[in-house]
Amino acid sequence: MTKTRYKYLKTKVIPYILLISCLLSVNACTINQSYLSDLQQDTEVFDDAEVVVDEDTITDQEMKNVEQIKLNSRGFLKKAFDFEERHRQLTHKEIHQLLAILNDRFKKSGLTVSVFEDQVLKRVHRDLEIINAFNKSLDATKHNEKDKGYELCKQNYLQEIISGYKDILKEHIGDMVKGVLPKNYEKSLSEITILKRDKENEIIRGSFKPTCLKGAIITMLVALNGDHANASILDLPKRGKRMWVDYSILFHTISLPKKIDKLSIHPDFESFTYYYKDATSPSQGELGFPHSGYCTPGYLARNPLKGISNPESCSSWVFHQILKTKYIVTTYDVMQFFRNKTGVGQRDRKYAKTREYRWLNKVLSPILTTDLRTSIKPGDLLCIRRPKENDAVIRSRNYGASGHMAIALFTTDTHIIALACTRDVPLMEGIGIQKINFEKEGKSDIMILRHKSLKST
Repeated sequence: MTKTRYKYLKTKVIPYILLISCLLSVNACTINQSYLSDLQQDTEVFDDAEVVVDEDTITDQEMKNVEQIKLNSRGFLKKAFDFEERHRQLTHKEIHQLLAILNDRFKKSGLTVSVFEDQVLKRVHRDLEIINAFNKSLDATKHNEKDKGYELCKQNYLQEIISGYKDILKEHIGDMVKGVLPKNYEKSLSEITILKRDKENEIIRGSFKPTCLKGAIITMLVALNGDHANASILDLPKRGKRMWVDYSILFHTISLPKKIDKLSIHPDFESFTYYYKDATSPSQGELGFPHSGYCTPGYLARNPLKGISNPESCSSWVFHQILKTKYIVTTYDVMQFFRNKTGVGQRDRKYAKTREYRWLNKVLSPILTTDLRTSIKPGDLLCIRRPKENDAVIRSRNYGASGHMAIALFTTDTHIIALACTRDVPLMEGIGIQKINFEKEGKSDIMILRHKSLKST
């Protein structure tokens, strides 16, 4: 009987077990291979995501080229680089002064951080109500009431600025009331500003967030003065006889429209953080705003007491701050000069008799070329005329709808690297290195002008 059972196990059961074992082994290998294949595919996707580079991001090598050009720069190009550096230094100095004052006043207030945060956020909520109501009133302004104040205030971005610092306050208020700046912003103030459209909302110079950060500091300082306070009563240090607003590189004021009815806009309008009025203000008061160097139209907003601290537009920065012209020169002026001087394209021939034309003719030479990439030299001025949406700027047919001025440094196959003052709310603002994409400007008219102090090559 035992032999019979052994024989049965040997001939029937054991082979069957071995067969099952082999099948399981094969299936396991198949499953394992499938798992490895899936893992490999996931890894490949992850690797691809890691190496994606924004084509408009300035590379380390490009910044090395910029540094070399800065080192060798002279004349007005050196002046432009020096301006950027000085602007950073003054910003660094003033922002730390304001944080030190905030720290001191917060300590004296006896408030806890959480209570103060609630007060500030309550003010932010009301400020948003007021600026939205104010902007609606501007939209409803009658044609005969559109004065200089209207033209300036119409360009305000306070709604975006105030909205932009709600999260900054929630994350950084504890450090800022101690006088501490966010680390990334502190570090970025020590390097040449890179203008980049930052979608990650980092607080680094060249993005739009530093403008929001400055607004947060000003709002906290105002909030420590009570619910009915505004920027007028900040009581910040004077420089000689100049009030803070007459030297600040972080904050600027512009006239409100003469016909403004403040109480009809909002019952708390004069408690708006950015309402400003002192002994030298017009009777209707002024609108204040934080900035990182940009304001349009720059020539209308200029305060003669502020010098380098004035915010500028792209063209007023080049022509007023760097080339020191006493005239208002815009991209439209430069385009008319370029086309009249070269005899190319649609143009106003009467423009050649203007004082702006005569000044431009003394200082600049148009460079007519079909190959921008090889023609652009360090220090060349770029005048870009841009079309309306779904249109193109064609020299023989039109002038374009808007423009941009910058100082070229060098080109790559795909971009112009330039030094500029510019803004793209809510992603970018400042004075620094800009990367201009040839493909994205494909429907624009890009003109080169060379300063006569530079040798033509």
